[in-house]
Amino acid sequence: MDVQHYRDYISSFVDREPLLEFLIEVFGVFMDLVTRQPYSQDWFVMAMLHNSGILSGITSFSEALYTHFLTVDLFDLQLWNTYFHLSVAFVCQETLHLEKYSLPKQRKVLRR
Repeated sequence: MDVQHYRDYISSFVDREPLLEFLIEVFGVFMDLVTRQPYSQDWFVMAMLHNSGILSGITSFSEALYTHFLTVDLFDLQLWNTYFHLSVAFVCQETLHLEKYSLPKQRKVLRR
């Protein structure tokens, strides 16, 4: 999916509450995928593709957070808490510990 697909989907929510529920749910799914590590270390390319898709979603949905849930009257603590926990879990995940990979794999990750 590209950025416009995410924007179109977010704009399809008419009310704030269904959007809030959707974002909390999708961040929960992303958190599960990040912490569960569904691929073995031998499947390096698949794990990186998996991370690329999650990062794309996190980045695109962060725009919705900023647009719809940042003002004082619309701020939702649970949503922002979920988002930041997901962001930290994503950055700290075992798959991104480059020191445990060979030098060519490290370079490949850094290029992406």
